[in-house]
Amino acid sequence: MRIFTVLDGLDAPSTAMPTPRWPLVAGEIDPRSMMLIEESVITLDTRGDADSEGLQLSNFYAFEDRQSGDIHLPMQRWKPTDVYEWVLYRVGV
Repeated sequence: MRIFTVLDGLDAPSTAMPTPRWPLVAGEIDPRSMMLIEESVITLDTRGDADSEGLQLSNFYAFEDRQSGDIHLPMQRWKPTDVYEWVLYRVGV
């Protein structure tokens, strides 16, 4: 069995306010140590030039497609102007 995690704001400083809420990354967990395998981390999305500083790539959930084994992440890209952009990420495993 393989274990994966999806995280946002991986580069954020450790503060009471968890900002920024990007990049959105996924990676595999070592089942023995339960630590993230650094070489497995991929960026799924991050702030682009057209995005504001307040972009949030959070409030996502993930599920496995039982036929393909792919991980699906339906979520919203939220911008501080209350603009929501629906996206679906598919990660081949």
